[in-house]
Amino acid sequence: TGQIALFLAGAFTAAFVSGLSGFAYALVSLAFWIWLFPLAEATPLVLFGAVVSQAVAVPSVWRTVDWPTLWPMLGASLVCLPLGVWLIARTDLDVFRLSFGLLLIVYA
Repeated sequence: TGQIALFLAGAFTAAFVSGLSGFAYALVSLAFWIWLFPLAEATPLVLFGAVVSQAVAVPSVWRTVDWPTLWPMLGASLVCLPLGVWLIARTDLDVFRLSFGLLLIVYA
């Protein structure tokens, strides 16, 4: 029951922050979920939640998308995706938790 509550708290808090700011779903949800799941399991959950969170806003901004600016970012994402998958499989969870915690402290 406590783990389910922590999972839902992470999802709702991340959705709230993302709704207010337009970004940061992954940062906020991962701060909760990294204590519940191994990195290989938390990553798909975070990505799914972030995509759903941003998809809600797509209809309101669709007409303002600057496609020439978007294509380089999509291309870079496709090139770097295999590297990210490779790193997730080989990263030590304790090192990741410490690094992620420090990132959140510095970012805040």
